Amino acid sequence: GQQFVYLAGAALLLVALMKHGMPRSCVCLSALVLLFAPETLLNEQLRLSRVFLYEGLTLLLIALWFCSLATTKLPWILFLSLLSGITLCAYALVREEFPGILPVYLLVLLFYLHLHGWKQPRTWRNVLLLLALPGLCLFASQAFIRSLNYAHYGASILSDQKEGSFPRTIAATP
Repeated sequence: GQQFVYLAGAALLLVALMKHGMPRSCVCLSALVLLFAPETLLNEQLRLSRVFLYEGLTLLLIALWFCSLATTKLPWILFLSLLSGITLCAYALVREEFPGILPVYLLVLLFYLHLHGWKQPRTWRNVLLLLALPGLCLFASQAFIRSLNYAHYGASILSDQKEGSFPRTIAATP
């Protein structure tokens, strides 16, 4: 599963690079670097752990955002927005400091505006969709997980490490 996420992100990034007109030799070199990166070949990668999902999910998010720069067609914008939203949900669940990647997304959106024309209404519609759908997916998934935790455990929290009684207990310990 972890390697599949990484390979999906790498493949999508390579497709996006080709779509943006990068020379074939650079795409091939990028493929070699991505596929044979030393950290993906470590034995620790074989253990099932959320730590090893960071690289793949980060790569997948950046590849999806890079792909969104290449299109102005509404069906593709909706599709890429939805995939970005689903990936962002997984990223937020796996990585506690996920807001750190959001400024990168804002830069991508600003670049999209620059690339496709600030004054075009269709460009603004696409940027709003690229911003709203992933945000809605993230909010809905977190609300769903909170409701599941409340139904099963009586606590409406996402992570017991950040919310609930555990952090208060740790803070009160001298």
